[in-house]
Amino acid sequence: MGQWLKGAVAMMVTGACLLAGSIPVPAADELFLGSGTRLTGDLQETELLLRTPHASYRVTRQTVWRIFLGAGGIDIVEFRNGNRLSGLLGQPRYTLRLAGGEARVFERAEIDVIKLDVPKGAAGARVPDVLLLVNGDHVYGDFMGTGFDLLLESGATRLARESVRRIILDGAVGDSVYLTNGNRLSGIVSQGAYTIRTPDGQALTFSRHEVKDVLLGAAAGPGGAPGAGPVGPGVAAPGPGAPGPSPGPPGAPAPAPGVPEPPPGGPFAAAVPPAALPPAVRTALRDINFEFDRSDLGPEARRTLDGLAAAMKNLPALRLLIEGHADERGTAEYNLALGARRAEAARRYLLDLGMDPSRIDVISYGEERPLDPEHGETAWALNRRGHFVVTSP
Repeated sequence: MGQWLKGAVAMMVTGACLLAGSIPVPAADELFLGSGTRLTGDLQETELLLRTPHASYRVTRQTVWRIFLGAGGIDIVEFRNGNRLSGLLGQPRYTLRLAGGEARVFERAEIDVIKLDVPKGAAGARVPDVLLLVNGDHVYGDFMGTGFDLLLESGATRLARESVRRIILDGAVGDSVYLTNGNRLSGIVSQGAYTIRTPDGQALTFSRHEVKDVLLGAAAGPGGAPGAGPVGPGVAAPGPGAPGPSPGPPGAPAPAPGVPEPPPGGPFAAAVPPAALPPAVRTALRDINFEFDRSDLGPEARRTLDGLAAAMKNLPALRLLIEGHADERGTAEYNLALGARRAEAARRYLLDLGMDPSRIDVISYGEERPLDPEHGETAWALNRRGHFVVTSP
């Protein structure tokens, strides 16, 4: 009887706590709001849909660790296996259950960054192959294809997948194919699309003009290490003091072995080589700068954008990627959101000048790619910038 009474009392207490909403819940996820507030709790959305130009991609807490909600509808999703994809999350609002049990609902416009805790059994292993995209995204997975057709001056040749270590696509000057035996071939890879299957079984296909680098990890070099073959002709081997890839913000997935970090943006660092650009575009292709913690355009930035829009107006074959950058002060999450706002401000201004929205893409690198690596006012001023990359279909 005493045990029954104790059990009844425990049930009554539990029921009262539930009614009062005071049962604590795991406080593992984080929301970074545009107001600067950071909240910790349990995000209630268990699955989202990321719409990319290629397909709709399922986004779950088991596969994702960080989401950047862009003000202009360009969202960035960073996956636990190292993948990074840009697209649009159609979720209009998000619910966060706080540690005390209170559920708070936020409109997407209020949120800059969502950071998810690692659940038990979350997938984190990477598979060997990777596509590096022109827009800065990178997708790890299993490359779906058995070989490549390469057009050489002497004719066409078929290369088995096992014989290829890396392909650098550059339609303006020809493609470079690095073989596992250390040789390099120059020509045109005639493949028009590249499909990769991600670790959670979803297949993504990218057209040739969206891909700039293909790394095939299945082919092992000396010692059995993926991609560790000898360096091909014309490729400088890194010396003992060569800088490695940036470790990224705390909690970010470690870079995969053998996958190079994209070079930091700088003047004329464009997907279309400078020599191939019309002189008017080359002249107009200058960075714009921002005040500390601001994303509004100053008079000099507007003049630069006026000139860029005029130079690009009659060249419909050229596209523009706007990179948003920030200095090192502030958290990595805040700076990525700030970079996104800066890139979007430049995009909106160019649209107001009449540029076709289908020709403009935006991406944020936050503090990850400083133009000047020093620590001081001069370096910070240079690093608070918008950078423009010209690409072609």
